[in-house]
Amino acid sequence: MLSRRDNSPVGPAPRSKVLTTAMLSSGKLVALLMTLAMAAALSRLLDQPSYGAFSMVLTLYAIGSVIFAAGMPQSVHYFLPRLSPAEQRGLVLQTIGLLAGLGMVLSVALRLLAGPIGQAFHSHQLGELLAALGPFPAFMLPVMAADSVMIGFDRVKSIVLLNVLVKASMFLAVAVPVYLGGTLILGVRCWVVVAGAQLLLAVWLMFRSVPGGGLKLSGRLLREQVRYALPLGLASLLGAIGIYADRLIVSRFGGPAVFAIYANGAIEIPIINVINLAAMTAIMPHMIRHIKNGQPDAFLGLWHRAQTKTALILFPLLGFLLFFAAEAVVLLFGSRYAASAPIFQIYLWRIPIRIASLVLLIMPLRKNWLYAGAHLVQLAIAYPVCAWLYRAFALPGAAAGIVVVSYLTAGLIAHGVARTMRIPTWRIWPWRKLITNLAAALACGLISYLLCWKLPDASAAQKLIRLAVGGAIYCVLYVIAMSRLGLFKAAEWRGVLAPLKSRLSAGSAGGGGEPPEHRAKGDQRSGPR
Repeated sequence: MLSRRDNSPVGPAPRSKVLTTAMLSSGKLVALLMTLAMAAALSRLLDQPSYGAFSMVLTLYAIGSVIFAAGMPQSVHYFLPRLSPAEQRGLVLQTIGLLAGLGMVLSVALRLLAGPIGQAFHSHQLGELLAALGPFPAFMLPVMAADSVMIGFDRVKSIVLLNVLVKASMFLAVAVPVYLGGTLILGVRCWVVVAGAQLLLAVWLMFRSVPGGGLKLSGRLLREQVRYALPLGLASLLGAIGIYADRLIVSRFGGPAVFAIYANGAIEIPIINVINLAAMTAIMPHMIRHIKNGQPDAFLGLWHRAQTKTALILFPLLGFLLFFAAEAVVLLFGSRYAASAPIFQIYLWRIPIRIASLVLLIMPLRKNWLYAGAHLVQLAIAYPVCAWLYRAFALPGAAAGIVVVSYLTAGLIAHGVARTMRIPTWRIWPWRKLITNLAAALACGLISYLLCWKLPDASAAQKLIRLAVGGAIYCVLYVIAMSRLGLFKAAEWRGVLAPLKSRLSAGSAGGGGEPPEHRAKGDQRSGPR
């Protein structure tokens, strides 16, 4: 049985949920934009085989880091509030040690397998880059726990600072040496050195966040953490291997130059993850409460409102970029990657199933194994589907394959949730509102594109003007359409933003913001919108 120190909350008094969500989302958005900026810079600085090899390194490390993290960062969320201060510090040290050890295993595996992996993916340079990574996974896997630790103590500013610094330093460490005439391997080695500094900063921030002194390690807590993390790690493993099926298929059969074109099209708009994070932070506690109180209709209604609200932000991106994909891709990555635009257009069709994370349904219902089971099915079908479509239709086929598999996976999860709640599967989504919104978004995109048809687009400046004019027309048309259809209500959005505005006003006027007891009362009064 885990010990509790008392009934007081972990860390300092919690700030407004709206402000916390806004700060986390803005930091994550900046970090993701830095990643996109690095891709844009390297696309211009490197030839396609070199850029493709580096993109393969990022893909393989992304898969490996998720697998070898083994659910440990997520387990911190569960255990941290249940421990005394000394045990909390022990948990942080224990998690850092476990992740560092797992990272060392991944480092050794990548070093030993660098040559065979390079041969399998038809890129000698890929093998050299993997070997140059060295201890990078051992440095960066412990950093993955930082968000979980610091959010438990409401250290939101520290999380934002660390996330932005990690991505900005990665951008500078790799891009600057290449820009100055150095090799890509030199850039990767600089990245490894910077990763060591990031680890020291992350460890300092994590222990700085834990109040009190002392440190207590427990073999029992270690066993419980490992036992809790195993299902999460299994689900992450299945999800990581399955969701990257298209990339692995293309890199295996197409080589680095072909993969460079594919990688610059198979991108997800950064704001999607930001919106999902904001929705999860804002409504997860309320959805858990509805389930505990035996209120399935309120639970489902809140889930529907989350989808319709986020669709008002994400569907217009789909509607606009679907018609202006060529201009956006060429402006971002250069004319050498014009062939990436059709892949990007196909990838945009993942947005309808990304308007709200299905984790919001699974976690309150405690159906984590449903998530793992659905991803096991995804893993089983993703590779044959993507391989068959790639052989039949080349790069667009691989992109279409992973989109189809993503829809099938979402459908399986929704069906499992519906059976748990004893409702028809179709009730999981608010179909009428979503279809109406999507149709309007696509119609506005088509009209905007036709109105900009005559605008020249030969140069980068002309493409930028075309995007700007088309975007302005689109925004006007979409707002009018949503208002006429009754899907956009300004009063509701003012209500959503009111707590953030009042908090910022109080902080700027009084320096410290409103007292904790006032914030607590305000949080009790305000429900999910």
